Amino acid sequence: MAAPEATIVAKAIERALTSRRPRARYAVGNEALSVALGRRLLPDRWALRLIGRHFGV
Repeated sequence: MAAPEATIVAKAIERALTSRRPRARYAVGNEALSVALGRRLLPDRWALRLIGRHFGV
């Protein structure tokens, strides 16, 4: 999993700052949507375990 490009992150920040009703979270990057979907569909324990394994924690 690679970090998204700086320009993509900057556009998301700009969108959040200029929005009349900014969201609490913005999915940025190719894998962000799949992570958000996994967090929604999987039980918390499973999702946190997968995230921990990915980061070696």
